[in-house]
Amino acid sequence: MHDETSLRYAGWRVVLACFLLALSIFGFALYAQGIYLVELERLNGWPASLISGASTLSLLIGNVIVIFTDEIVRHLGLKRLALAGIACLATSMVLLPFAAAPWTIYAAFALMSLGWVGMGTVIIPAVVGAWFVRRRGLAISLAFLGASSGGIIVTPLLMVLVGHLGFQTAMVAASAVLLIFLLPTTFAWIGPPPNVCATTASADQFSPAPGTSICRGEIVRRPAFWTIVCARDHRSGRLHRASDRYT
Repeated sequence: MHDETSLRYAGWRVVLACFLLALSIFGFALYAQGIYLVELERLNGWPASLISGASTLSLLIGNVIVIFTDEIVRHLGLKRLALAGIACLATSMVLLPFAAAPWTIYAAFALMSLGWVGMGTVIIPAVVGAWFVRRRGLAISLAFLGASSGGIIVTPLLMVLVGHLGFQTAMVAASAVLLIFLLPTTFAWIGPPPNVCATTASADQFSPAPGTSICRGEIVRRPAFWTIVCARDHRSGRLHRASDRYT
């Protein structure tokens, strides 16, 4: 087995898979929100407040469910959770342009929030971190380049597709491309390193180290936690305001 400093090390394929996960979830579920708002308003004549409310609710649901990621991983494993997130994101992308009633928009965005749980900022460092020690910071940083690349690559390409094919066809095509690229890489590369003992972890689960667990109540009582949360919410607000410029 190659050392993690070698380009032949299998962990770098895991980084690539996580890069694609971040590229997809941030590109389609965050930066493309402005496109969804404009196109859904044009197709159905619904007020922007209705559509943006569904979008906001999806982010809220995702932030609540992600609190229980540890329990979900313990039952499903990281690979199954990532695959479930991909399926939820792809399904929501197909449902959105064909929404015929307001409740269908909320259902589609709710599915998108489940995609965040399986493909977002909690899962990616958990997967990559298990493969690296000396190059862990670099590996996680490279994986999360997909997040910013989602706004640079995915959203402009989606705008071009919508302009040429129409919103419905473009979303179905984008969903198909997402599945073609993400399903094989997730099946092949997402998982624990081969030195994880089968007696202590299942085929695609990672067990936390003894003595490192911490209860949620203790976390929310720490000022450091709220400084991170408030900064993240402030940044999310700026992103939503930026997306409004598309309108």
